[in-house]
Amino acid sequence: MSSVKLVEEVVDLLTAHIKTNIASALADVRTDRADAAVTTEIPKQYFIYTSAKTYRTPAVFIIARRLDTRNDSKGANFIDALVDVGVSIVIEDRLADLLTIKAWRYQAALYKLLNQAALTSSDGKLKIVSKIESVDFGGEFSSTTDPTVPQGVFRKEVLLNLNVEHYENY
Repeated sequence: MSSVKLVEEVVDLLTAHIKTNIASALADVRTDRADAAVTTEIPKQYFIYTSAKTYRTPAVFIIARRLDTRNDSKGANFIDALVDVGVSIVIEDRLADLLTIKAWRYQAALYKLLNQAALTSSDGKLKIVSKIESVDFGGEFSSTTDPTVPQGVFRKEVLLNLNVEHYENY
């Protein structure tokens, strides 16, 4: 008898999928937009918790918020669950208008990677299907509150809200 994987493996699969494919997804967006004024760097750090204080951008957060076991309603003899996951990216730029466009581009790349993504664990016991339910765009925050300082950096977060279907034999 083996143990169950549940949320840990869901987050691991999503993280590995993003890390493996984000460079090509961002390249596709850059090619499609043909605008070199807005950069889209590969994420520098990945976090599975929300309280990261010091990090380098772009940074990706993959946060499991809730697991809904649907076994009782379906009468399944395996785990049939729905996992609520937030995948966000925090980005920076020196100009607020370029930051907004950059946020849209990262959102497009992550949407391509995560919507309807079907992933399977290495042992084949877990299959997930990721579906994007909504996207939230945070406001712009400046690293300086002094309006006379021209070198401020703006920061913004884009959050993709996922419903991840979780099917697991154990």
